[in-house]
Amino acid sequence: MGLLADIFIASLEVAKKLDDTSSLPQEDVAQYGRMTELEMGFIKQLLIGEELSFDPNLGFEAINIVDDGERVTTMFPNDMITMLANMNDEQMTHVANGLAESEEMQCDPSDVMPVLIDLKKLAAKAEEFGQGLFLWNCL
Repeated sequence: MGLLADIFIASLEVAKKLDDTSSLPQEDVAQYGRMTELEMGFIKQLLIGEELSFDPNLGFEAINIVDDGERVTTMFPNDMITMLANMNDEQMTHVANGLAESEEMQCDPSDVMPVLIDLKKLAAKAEEFGQGLFLWNCL
């Protein structure tokens, strides 16, 4: 079984109680695999012009850990939500290229572009409705 990764928007109260995203409106969830806090951190580093490295101080916060970490919900930092919502095409291409070239991803930039498009859409909706942006991972 692979790693499941759902990116979603919700209130903090709802996100803290979720064990999966099946109860959320479909338009508020994007489902992927292989995306963790590490890759999300890389996206933030690429947006702010930092070199890619594991940095535990990027503002992500685990808000719900279930079954000894088999399922984890992580909250995106507010500054990243704003960056994602305002990401332009040039920034999106830069992030896609950098993420695809990372040792962890090693893929074509077109493989990560759908993730970035969904992140931008969900971040904009989160800002519009005063909600948070979250990553749910399940092993």
